[in-house]
Parts: sequence; structure tokens; C-alpha cells
Amino acid sequence: MIASFKRGAKRCFNYLNAKNIITPGGGLGPSERVHVDLNAERAARTFEAACILRDARVPEEALPLYQKSFLLFAHNAVLLSAASSCAKDAQPDQTQPDQTRSGLTQSEGGDVRTRFEQLEGWAQLRRCHPQFDELALLLRDENDISRREAQRRCDQLDELIRQLRDKWQMVSQRHVRGLRVVRWAVLLLSVVLMLVGYQAWRLFPRNVSSKKSVFVSSVIDGKNPAGIVDDQYYGFPAFVSKRERQPWVVIDLGKPYMVTDAQVVGRHDCCFGEAVPLDFEVSLDNNKFETVGTRTEPLTSLVPWVVPAIMRHARYVRVKSKKTATLGLSEVIVYGRQPH
Repeated sequence: MIASFKRGAKRCFNYLNAKNIITPGGGLGPSERVHVDLNAERAARTFEAACILRDARVPEEALPLYQKSFLLFAHNAVLLSAASSCAKDAQPDQTQPDQTRSGLTQSEGGDVRTRFEQLEGWAQLRRCHPQFDELALLLRDENDISRREAQRRCDQLDELIRQLRDKWQMVSQRHVRGLRVVRWAVLLLSVVLMLVGYQAWRLFPRNVSSKKSVFVSSVIDGKNPAGIVDDQYYGFPAFVSKRERQPWVVIDLGKPYMVTDAQVVGRHDCCFGEAVPLDFEVSLDNNKFETVGTRTEPLTSLVPWVVPAIMRHARYVRVKSKKTATLGLSEVIVYGRQPH
């Protein structure tokens, strides 16, 4: 849960990067941003259609869509790169950004391919894929192209478009806002899950006696009283007292809990009813104990004694025989939760 929260928080607090996807450097004005958004959406839909036709093995029909999608992506790359460069070089006055925006708008009808080939990003892509044809060949409009050649160009354009899309991260503003909403939702959901988990940990009962300190009235040789809180429920008794008057065993929970219920697991070998009747008692100070349950029937490991609905604040619990006997137990499980 903590790892999920960290991942959600990291994605959420990186939303500023998503905000800058469309306007790296902040050089695009409102009209250019709308133009970039429309180009990105059209390019994505066209690219998806081209991929479908390519997978359907009709490369002759897919190639024009790949070319159109590439030009749309390339146009956005030119706009974004120019806007980023102008934003870096802009002075504090407001004249230069306005001139830049109008210049970008006027240049939209220019040769996109030529401008794109002048970008440093394209040079880097070209160095990564020296085996690919020149853009002029890939984007050439030919009607009598062979099926094999169309497939080859589709494959190259598909790879170039994916590289181009990843490098310039050309997604629409609407998509960025959607990502931002999803990231905030993931963060809020992670916080809610953490709070719910924390409340569940505090409010729902759990075994609070496991591996806690144990005190006994007496013990025979070869037995370890700590075995009654080792989470091993069955087998030979972990604790057997000497024969004495009202033998008992006390478990120190370490701090006060709201004790909700408990289970006492008896012996597995013999003497199931020797120590009954038994009292189950709770205390805050280990001096004054309150009896919350009494067992009068024989106690075995197969049928534990369940002490329900205790609902007491206690740090110490005690199982005590009410007569002179030998007390043998395999396990004592105390369930509780953090006090309010």
C-alpha cells in the first residue's frame, strides 16, 4: 500500500511536466495551442487507422494515412520547437512573443517536410535509423507503387512516427488534462486506501498476544511457558504447571488494548478436564483482575475454549484454575484492537 501511494504521489506531482508537454518553453499562444491540439488529435486518429490497415495487410491503403499522420506530427514538431526556441530567446517585453506567434501562424502553409528536416530532433532520429530512406522518398505520392514497396515504407513510417511521437510527446491539451485528473485521482485513492487500512488496523481485532511475555504460578521440567503464545496451536501442551492450588498463567500484552475475545487451547494428550473449572480474567495493573468467562467442560486442543464479547480495556490476561490441579495449555490467543 505504501508503494502504491508513493507511485501515485510521484505521478501526481509530476503533473507540471504534463502541463508543459504542449507548450515547452511557453512560446505558443492560444490560437497556436488550439492548432497543435487539433493536429495532435487528427494525427493520432490517422495513425491508428493506418495501423489497422497495415495489420490487415493492405499497405497500399495504409501508406497515404501514414504519410498524412507523419506530416501532422512533423508540423507540430516544427511549431513546438520554434515556440520553445523563441521562448528561450524572448526578452521581458511583450513585442517579441507576439511577433513570434504571428510568424508561426503565417508559416503554417510552408513546406513542413523541409522545416522538419532542419530540426535537431530529426537529425538525432536520423542518426538512430540510418537505414531508413529519405523523407522525400517516404512521403512521395505514387499510384503505381508495388505492394512490397508500400509495406516497406509503411514499416519505416510506423517506426518514425512512434519515435517522433515519443520524442516531442505530442498529445492534445484535453489528453493532458485527462492525465492530470487521473493522477490526482490515483493520489486521492491512495490516501483514502491508506486511511482505510490504518483505521482497519486500529479498529479490527487482531492477535495481540503473539510472542508476548508469559508469567506462570509454576512449571514442570521440560516445558516452556512462552510456547503458549508461539502461534503453534496443536501438539503436546507447551505449558504444564505443577500440581498446586489454583494454578495460573498470565500474559502481558505490553500495553493496554481493547480486548474483544480470546481462545484457550487445551491439551492434546490427556487430562482434558483435570483443571476445570477455569476462569478467564483481565486486568490493567496485574493486581485487580476481572473474570470475563468461566469454563466448566473438559478442554482439548481440538475444541478450544472461545471467550466471546469481552470488550474490556486490559493489558494482562490470566487463565486460572479454581481448584487444586495441574494446569496444561497448548496456546492462548487474545484478540484486541488499539484503544480509541
